[in-house]
Amino acid sequence: AYVMMAFRIAYFKVHYPEAFYAVYFTVRADAFDVALASGDAETLLKTIHDLDKNAQFKDAAERKRDKELITILEVVYEMTLRGIRLLPVDIYRSHATKFLIEPEGLRPPFNAIAGVGDNAAIAMAENRGSGRFLSVEDFQMRTGANSGVIQAMERCGCFETLPKSNQISLF
Repeated sequence: AYVMMAFRIAYFKVHYPEAFYAVYFTVRADAFDVALASGDAETLLKTIHDLDKNAQFKDAAERKRDKELITILEVVYEMTLRGIRLLPVDIYRSHATKFLIEPEGLRPPFNAIAGVGDNAAIAMAENRGSGRFLSVEDFQMRTGANSGVIQAMERCGCFETLPKSNQISLF
C-alpha cells in the first residue's frame, strides 16, 4: 500500500505539479509562513540556510517548528525552480484554508499568514462579500478581523493599495 501511494504521489508531482503543490501546502498550511516563502529562489535558499544556521541557539520547540518550516521552504524552492510562482495573498481572491491554482501560479490562503488562524481566515473569507473594500478599516469592519490579524496581513502586503481609514484627509 505504501509503495502504491508513493507511485501515485510521484505521478502527480511529475504530471500535475500545481495540483501536487497546492495539496501539499494546504495540508501543511498550519506550519506555512507566506512571508518567509515569498521571493525568488536565491532568497528562499538564503532563508533556509539562515533558519538552519540559527537552530542551535533555539529551544526544542522552536527547533521543531523551524525544521518543519525548512522542509516546507525546500518544497517552495523546488516549486520555484520548476517555474511555478507563489502568488501573494489577495484579500479578494484567496481562499480561507486552501491554496488555489491560478494561471499565474499558486495563491496562498489567509491562514498561510503567520498570526492568522483557521477560524479568523474562515470568518474573513465568508464575510468579505463581493464588493471592493474602501479601506483597511472597511475590511476590518466587514470581515470581523481583529487588530492582530490586520497587522499580520499588513506585514505581508495585503493592503498596499488600500488607505488605512475611510476618512479623507484634507491636508
